[in-house]
Amino acid sequence: MVAELRGRFRYGTGIRAVDAAIDFLDPLAETPLESWSRGYMIVYGVPAPLTQRVVIGANGIDYRVDFCWPELKVIGEADGLGKYGETPEEFRRMKSLELERQRALEAAGWLVVRWTWDELARNPQAVMLRIHAAIEQARLRRRAS
Repeated sequence: MVAELRGRFRYGTGIRAVDAAIDFLDPLAETPLESWSRGYMIVYGVPAPLTQRVVIGANGIDYRVDFCWPELKVIGEADGLGKYGETPEEFRRMKSLELERQRALEAAGWLVVRWTWDELARNPQAVMLRIHAAIEQARLRRRAS
């Protein structure tokens, strides 16, 4: 889509930035937080994840995850607030479902790394280091088995 529009905007402020970024676009990104997270993954040398993939939990339920490295069984979840609803009751229910989901994924052998908008804004390096650490832990686990 962006590549199709690019021809209409040959000149103008920011066009070089668009040209530099176009190869990194992911049409599967569902939120700005996911796109922002991917940008930091690129900057910090995190191996490219698959996005919006379905992973089966130990309970047999299919869960779609934001990012995953399936060969290592690592999942990355960029947690925006919108998914939790607007009322305290919705928030409690969604948080409970999220915890159940994470437990099912971990019971199926997946490592799950979560981060929020605030975490990424305050200290992106810390978030990326957590992802790197999970990937390294998964590599060590795979070598040991």
